[in-house]
Amino acid sequence: WKKARTHLKIAFLNEEEWGVASFLDFLMRILETLEKSDATLRSRIDAVYSLHERDPARALEAAEALLVEYVGDGTLLLICENLKDLFDGLGAEGQQRWRAFIQEHPFWTILATAPMLFSGVQLQSSAFYGFFTIRKLDRLDFEGALDLLKRKAEHEGDPELTAKLDTPVGRARARAIHHLAGGSHRVYVIMSDF
Repeated sequence: WKKARTHLKIAFLNEEEWGVASFLDFLMRILETLEKSDATLRSRIDAVYSLHERDPARALEAAEALLVEYVGDGTLLLICENLKDLFDGLGAEGQQRWRAFIQEHPFWTILATAPMLFSGVQLQSSAFYGFFTIRKLDRLDFEGALDLLKRKAEHEGDPELTAKLDTPVGRARARAIHHLAGGSHRVYVIMSDF
């Protein structure tokens, strides 16, 4: 496991990654996320920000070089929600730059979600057409939703919620959530905290 951890770098972007308006912004978000588990990156990230004030083109080159060096011969697992919003922020040029960067440096593994398919992955003219393996989640029935809620509670170490879901009151509340969620996995995960 330790060997795998040294080769796997995980960048888990925020659910709402505001402020991504270019490929450089996107790379900086990834580096900032990686810095949370490796403080040695901080000074180098700050240097890229300083360089950006003087020369944005060189800052982009520096950010790319820093990411390539940091990942090395390992794998970067990028986890992002709301991929459509990220693509909107990147724009067509940023998407093309990202795709080219991936082709030049194939250390990427990307796990992304989107509430629906969108042009950035559907249109043949888009940079990421045919790139992702798309898995559509079927809507959950009540028993599947209840199982998801229990598993999430167990994963988060909440035995009280797990036990509550086995009571008539807990099942009734879960059924109310089921009525509101309409089978959406995401809604159950969010609502389970309440």
